[in-house]
Amino acid sequence: MKMLFADLETTGLDPKKNGIVQLAGIFCDYDENKGFVGVQEEFNFLIRPFDSDEISEDALKIQGRTQEQIKTYASPTETYLAIKSMLGHRVDKYNKKDKMFFCGYNAKFDMDFLREFFAKNKDVYFGSWFFFPPIDVMLMAAVGRMYNRTELPDFKLGTVAQSYGIKIDGDLHDALVDIKLTMQLFQQMMSE
Repeated sequence: MKMLFADLETTGLDPKKNGIVQLAGIFCDYDENKGFVGVQEEFNFLIRPFDSDEISEDALKIQGRTQEQIKTYASPTETYLAIKSMLGHRVDKYNKKDKMFFCGYNAKFDMDFLREFFAKNKDVYFGSWFFFPPIDVMLMAAVGRMYNRTELPDFKLGTVAQSYGIKIDGDLHDALVDIKLTMQLFQQMMSE
């Protein structure tokens, strides 16, 4: 199975109004008997929001970013073209059976933002690359932690990962750190 584990950091919570400032992901193949197989390719884009995107200072503060900093990031169009090229090396978007699974922690949020990012780049064919619905590792964990949910103070990625005995390596709210942690959590749950 072709998979893209993706996480992003945004300038707010509304994909129509807000933009993406960081998109990290890992392309991989998954075998139900062997787990992750083959070469995994990761990427980490820092993206300048579109001029029309609203920017919440609270969102930037959580991520440790400033307005001045995000203005230096790569243009959204340049980043879109790079993402589309990477997808094109893995999927034949004209073949309805050749798609990848979009995976993440609270994956609908990330997928909705990425879909809107494509639309803002005048591309309405986001669905040509990915199966729907996305694979949401948070929902998988909700089932896995059903019987001891009351013991967790919240259901944030770091808290859930630690409940599975996974060590956090890096700063949460960095998209690359978060997606690597999400992959570890997915692998842990799939092996149980």
